[in-house]
This record gives sequence, C-alpha cells and structure tokens, in this order.
Amino acid sequence: MDGKSKHFFGKEELSAIEELFKSGNTYRYKKDGGECEKFEEEFSKKFDFEKSIQITSGTNAIVAGLMALGVSEGDEVIIPAYTYIATAAAVLSLGAIPVVVNIDESLTISLKEIKNSISDRTRVIIPVHMDGYQCDIEEIVKIAKENDLFVMEDVAQAMGAKFNGKFLGTFGDIGCFSLNKDKILSCGEGGIVATTRKDLATKLLCACDHGYNFNPLYKDVVPEEEMFLGHSMRVSDISGAIMRVQLKKLDKFLIEYRLRKDRYSQAVEKEELTKIKLIKALDENGECCTSLMLNCSNGKAALEMSKKLGDQGV
Repeated sequence: MDGKSKHFFGKEELSAIEELFKSGNTYRYKKDGGECEKFEEEFSKKFDFEKSIQITSGTNAIVAGLMALGVSEGDEVIIPAYTYIATAAAVLSLGAIPVVVNIDESLTISLKEIKNSISDRTRVIIPVHMDGYQCDIEEIVKIAKENDLFVMEDVAQAMGAKFNGKFLGTFGDIGCFSLNKDKILSCGEGGIVATTRKDLATKLLCACDHGYNFNPLYKDVVPEEEMFLGHSMRVSDISGAIMRVQLKKLDKFLIEYRLRKDRYSQAVEKEELTKIKLIKALDENGECCTSLMLNCSNGKAALEMSKKLGDQGV
C-alpha cells in the first residue's frame, strides 16, 4: 500500500460509477434510494449510528452538527490546540467562539484544560481524535454531562478506530468524518455527519440540505416544528457509489496500517534511543495505526530525527 494507491482505487469503484452513469441519473435523491442513501444506511449499520449523512466535506460535517445542536452567535465551543483549521473555522462560520485549549502528553485535548475553560457561555466540546489517536472520550463525555454540554467528536482522521471496544464518533452526540484524499476512506472530497440520537437525525437533515423538508420524496420526514433553514451540502450519487465500495475495504485498510505501524514501532524500539520515545495511543488495540508519533527530548533531537527520516524517504 503506497502513497499512489492509498485507497486501493480500482475496478470496483470504476464499475460502480459506470453502472450509475448507465442509469442516466447521478442526483442523490431517488424514489428507490440512491447510492448516497444506501451508503448512509451501510455506514450507520457498521458503526451503530441512528442516522448518517454524506455531505461535501468534514468541515461542513462540523458546521451541520453545530447547527443541529443549536449553536449560535456568541456561544463558546471548546476545541484542542492541536487540530486542523477546519475545527475552528466551522465554529467561526456560525458566529460562535472557538475556545482553544491545550493538549496533554497523548497529543489529544487535555481534560484539565477542558474543565478550566468551561464558562456560562460554553455549549459544546469538540474532542479531535487527531492522527488516529483517541482522546479520553469517556471522561470527556462525563465532564460534558456534569456541565450540561454537548460533545461532538471530530473523527476526520480516525474512522474505524475504537476506544474500549466502541467506535469513535458514537460516544458523543454527533460524530464528524472526512472523506478527502488524505483520509482513511476517500472519494476525493467529502464528509459524513452522524448521530446515535434519533432526536437529532431530522435536525441534521435540515442543516445539510436547506430544501430537504420541501422535497416531495421526503416532505413527511421532518416534523414542522423541527424545520429550519440549513445549507446546501449535498453531494452527487457518484460520491455515494465510490464510498459504498470504499466502505467494504475499510477493515482491510486498518489491518494494513496496523502491520505497517508494528514494523516501524519495532524498528524504533530496537534502536534504544535515549532522546526519542514512542507516543502510544490511549487504547493501542483500537487505534487506526495511521501515524507513528515520536516524542523528542528537545528541538535539536527532533531536527536530527527529521533529517534522518527524510534521508530515508520517510
């Protein structure tokens, strides 16, 4: 599995797209259920979500999730300092305030910093499972419940990972995933917003598609009292067709990643390096194994290791 064939794009994806083109209809909404709808059902079944929606990006997954949770201008949302800009950008796009807090030795959001940052304006905590490493999500959920807050998991870089045997994304109120080219599964660009809560499902539908509740096929799905104006985040059935194939390959990808990480980890540990140590996931049995984190004792050691790895093409 090299960089050029990370997602094993092959004849299966091409065949799925070809069959869709033959139908002459690539729009996602169809009477008998299109490729996106079928993928959403398959994704929900695999990860045990009540509802999953395939949309335009992981960033919009966060935006839709915040809208469904009722976040608005002036509300505060706690996010970690170590994340991609999309986490903060999604919060800002709604006029809310991202409260950036520090990470701990695990490179994920610090429980202590979360507690210190909660105010009377805090509405949501967004833990980011960065680089396939799990946050201490069970404790984060406890903190949220104690303070009457929502938890929305950013699982953009950790699809398929588990914590204590349970899939990431299913601990909080909403899980957000990315499908762009650098993620575990991909259709080039896209995202998924999902929830285990039945009461949030229709709100997410409105957030992701501003015309959903007026669509003749689904006009009776969203109760009138739950309707609100959302955004246009729809993707075509081409993305759905690709993702149905990709989802079937997920377990294979994760096995390949684990085998590769094990080889790298063993090689590093054999070196008995004094200035460099492996950072291990909170749950090694459940991590994605997409990243190998090294903790260097100082800046000089980090630069030296970076050069050595670079010289080897890593």
